[in-house]
Amino acid sequence: QYQRRVRGRGTSAMPGGHQKAIDICKKELNAFLKKHQKECVWFHEPVDHVQLGIPQYPEIIRFPMDFGTISRRLNKAEFAHFDDFASDVTLVFANAILFNPPDHEVHQCAAVLKNAFVDVYYRMVDNKDIQEWRYPNMAPPRGSGPMPEEEVVQCKQALTAVLNIHDSEAFRAPVGWFDHDIAQYPREVGRLMDLGTVGKWLKMNAYSRPEQFATDMRQVFKNATKFNQEGSPIYQAARLCERTFEAEFAKVSSAPTPMAVEVKVEGEGVPVEEINGLAAKVHKMSSNDLIRLVDEIKAKYPNILSQPGDDELELDLDLLDRVSFTGLNQFVASL
Repeated sequence: QYQRRVRGRGTSAMPGGHQKAIDICKKELNAFLKKHQKECVWFHEPVDHVQLGIPQYPEIIRFPMDFGTISRRLNKAEFAHFDDFASDVTLVFANAILFNPPDHEVHQCAAVLKNAFVDVYYRMVDNKDIQEWRYPNMAPPRGSGPMPEEEVVQCKQALTAVLNIHDSEAFRAPVGWFDHDIAQYPREVGRLMDLGTVGKWLKMNAYSRPEQFATDMRQVFKNATKFNQEGSPIYQAARLCERTFEAEFAKVSSAPTPMAVEVKVEGEGVPVEEINGLAAKVHKMSSNDLIRLVDEIKAKYPNILSQPGDDELELDLDLLDRVSFTGLNQFVASL
């Protein structure tokens, strides 16, 4: 069992690996901004909807984004993988095109940039270092050692039962959010996941407990039901696969590990009432959701996580800047 301490104080984030890929993203983004200076002038800083007199902006644009924020996140190594970075870049264009009418200069500049970024994107994903930093290849750290073979077999059987459903076809590979022009998808779902990736990670012994495997399986179905309209074919297929999985996973011998909660909050930067709010949510999390939270933090915000003892986890929320805090808060809210 683990105690969780959530407190605020600290320093800035530290890079979390794959520095070559991050440097490539920096280089490509800077070259893109330089080449398209005229069109990019609108998108270097967050939209100030108050100063611009557009109070409806936050109601229409759910995930604001700008190049300045992207550059700062790159410099702090806050992107978990390449798809996080690329989706934020495409959100800049998508937001401007959605909010502004076609005859508006901002809309037209965003359309030019969107078309220009296509070649940049495909050139980048052909790069070996970028490929190693893409979501399906980024199995998160899962703790000590692989699962016992008996539990691995049981998890494979649960996965196979889902794959044998014809309607699971939609969930067997990563969602092609770029090809399908749905820039908001990675932000909307919070964490990318698909059955093929779960199977690959299971084969790689990336899971140390069945609950970690189940967390990723459930993420597949949660993404589908969250992004697609209730009653749609994809939504219904996800529910069918989810029911099948839960029935099969109930046969797995290992039970969730209970985890106690201890929360300490003190902080600067992000208002303390917001830190308190997030800490309260962590207090109420189930063991399975806590596993997902820790995996997310290890992947995206490793600097805030420490383990003073074998039975204790500590989160320093004040190490997060505003963008990172918002991202983590959104992830917790999605659980």
